[in-house]
Amino acid sequence: MKKRLILLAFLGYSAVAGASGSWLSLEAWDRPLDGDAVTAFDVLRAAVDRLDRDEALRLAIRYPGGEAGLFRAHGLRQWLIALGISAERLRLTPGAARDDRLELVLEAAAP
Repeated sequence: MKKRLILLAFLGYSAVAGASGSWLSLEAWDRPLDGDAVTAFDVLRAAVDRLDRDEALRLAIRYPGGEAGLFRAHGLRQWLIALGISAERLRLTPGAARDDRLELVLEAAAP
């Protein structure tokens, strides 16, 4: 797992956006995925890099309400755990601003 995080640190990508966060379209996410496909998402590489560099951050995953949205958010959470992010640093929250994406928001971890 650590090797993958180190590899991600050497790849070029932009930083995760500020308070507005970043997002994954459900169109892109709703397909069979393997580790290579998941790490190809720039927004996920950036989020993993930021979480790896700053222990004071956690990632909120905002998903469209309902069972289907929760299922997608859990899938993303499991991939992030497989990439080495501690489950305690991930939070699932219903109520994404739009129903066609998963929103990723880096926030300060609770004390």
